Amino acid sequence: MRLRPTQKKVLRWGVPPLLASVAIAGLWGLRPAKARLPAPFRLEAQAPLLVGAAKRPLQLPALVTLAGGGLWRAQVPSAGGRLMARAVTIGPWDLVELDLLEIPLDLFEAVAARLPPGEVLWLVASHTHSGPGGYDRARLPTLVGARRFDPSVFASLVEAAVGAVAEARHQARPGTFEAGRAAHPELKVGRRGAVPDPTLAALRITDPQGKPIAVLVSFGAHPTMVGVSDRVLSGDWPAAAEDAIERNGGVALVMQGIGGDSSWNAEAAPLPAQLDGYGRAIAAAAGAALADATRWTATAPALTLQRGVVDLVWDPSELLGFSLPGLARSTGTVVQRARLGDLEFLCLPGEVTAAAWRQLPVGTATFPLTLCGDELSYIEAEGLPRGAGERFVLFPQAVSALARALTELRPR
Repeated sequence: MRLRPTQKKVLRWGVPPLLASVAIAGLWGLRPAKARLPAPFRLEAQAPLLVGAAKRPLQLPALVTLAGGGLWRAQVPSAGGRLMARAVTIGPWDLVELDLLEIPLDLFEAVAARLPPGEVLWLVASHTHSGPGGYDRARLPTLVGARRFDPSVFASLVEAAVGAVAEARHQARPGTFEAGRAAHPELKVGRRGAVPDPTLAALRITDPQGKPIAVLVSFGAHPTMVGVSDRVLSGDWPAAAEDAIERNGGVALVMQGIGGDSSWNAEAAPLPAQLDGYGRAIAAAAGAALADATRWTATAPALTLQRGVVDLVWDPSELLGFSLPGLARSTGTVVQRARLGDLEFLCLPGEVTAAAWRQLPVGTATFPLTLCGDELSYIEAEGLPRGAGERFVLFPQAVSALARALTELRPR
């Protein structure tokens, strides 16, 4: 069919703005209203702190659509995926990891609402790119990886998280804490020419008899060992590392550190058993960090928990390649800080790159947990040349906003 000149003009001048409007409408669905954000607070818990750990399988529907990997992924049976909710409780602090791609704010709110008053929740995604979709109501995540919202998936995640916390608290007992950190550049590679952060941090908690309660690991690298074309529900390398660590007892939470610009290094785990091999390499690195003579050790330290609100400007103009009046708008998120003796833990939303991390006011004994409590997509350094760094940036001033919030959370 041949188009008339007027039809060509309509297509030329009408379709791009229409597509842009659709894109903008989809992007607006990414953020909740600022009024829904949890309130800031500060809570101090004195020693002795009781510690517990537990894990619960995700009781998903019989068929789930795989998350991550772009616009389309297959539906697969949920049986055999061995996906988990893992929880560690330290005093009033509930740290929960789910085998998910990301954490929408309303999932955090739904779990927090089911916990007893006085408990402080940190909800973290392992960032597996082969976990279940269907738990994020926002339009843009649904389109690019989180899949169509399924209330039964959402409910199963909430139940597993709440159940893991309840079981961990039921088993709580005094604990001794050991922490270590080491650089492992051989375990990861930078993306788009980035120099990744090589730090692996680990915390081990044992009971008075020396029995393992939990091991926490922070190491950032995209969990994409399971391919996009694979019809496999998997926790990817974080789950493989957790399995390797748990062979020595206790519950392991292997969480994303600074890895928004990083991928796993294939040379660190040759075929054929690459996934399990990489998991064992991460477990061995965590063990080596904890065996370091310079590790921090404490029995029943005091705990300080803080939460701050971060004012953000949502601006997709850099992503879209053009700017329109009214495109940017104010929104917000939360950041959380925990001080356990001499250790500092940070709960940061989104995928933080090494360049962005270097622009934040953090100490050397900081244990970063990213993809925690909310999803901002990539948090990239400010001032990079156009086209450099990670591309999917919706909050160009996120580093400045996070830096202000972290400064406010520092001890006075």
